[in-house]
Amino acid sequence: MSKKSAANPIRLPAFNGEDGVIHVVIETAKESRNKFSFDEDLNVFRLKKVLPEGMSFPYDFGFVPSTRAESMCLKGRAVRRR
Repeated sequence: MSKKSAANPIRLPAFNGEDGVIHVVIETAKESRNKFSFDEDLNVFRLKKVLPEGMSFPYDFGFVPSTRAESMCLKGRAVRRR
């Protein structure tokens, strides 16, 4: 599969056209010990860190696609579910 044909979550639209609805890409799931991040060069999610046994992430962590900070890094945020 070529790099161009693979889906790239960074380039997804931030909004889907409905009022108040935004797309969010979850990199690290709530209660997981594994921290993932998206590798733009390889177009894959990579394991970045594993928390010690007995610890887990308290929230989903991810980003809104097509947004970047001034440093050109993806804007990561904790995501709360209703």
